[in-house]
Amino acid sequence: MSLKIRRGSESQRLAVTPEDGELLFTTDTKQLYVGWNNTPGGYLISGAGGPGADFQIDYTLGLLTIVGNVINGLNDTFTTSTNFIANTTRVYVNGLRMDRGQDYNEAGNSQIQFIGTAVPATGSNLIIEYIKL
Repeated sequence: MSLKIRRGSESQRLAVTPEDGELLFTTDTKQLYVGWNNTPGGYLISGAGGPGADFQIDYTLGLLTIVGNVINGLNDTFTTSTNFIANTTRVYVNGLRMDRGQDYNEAGNSQIQFIGTAVPATGSNLIIEYIKL
């Protein structure tokens, strides 16, 4: 299985709004960006600085734990690998985006707490995206 990354110049990157999670590589500046929250050009995730340089993704992809928390259908609180800026989290369970305030809440600046029936079942894939504090 191969991973394809959209490539182009900086000016080409600025002209597109990538899909959430889509990667873009600028061939002239040698920087990597990720599509997030309908931001034109995406957020910088590698290279020299920038407001998105601290973007973080924690994921399980079939594993039983995320940062030491067991996904067992009972555990409703998950700790991220680093602290995050409030209201920057995006959470996916088995590929479905959860709604902050309806399916989960941010608990402080390092935990996600699921609400009611949104608690991930055993074997679920969990992805937590956020901007590092």
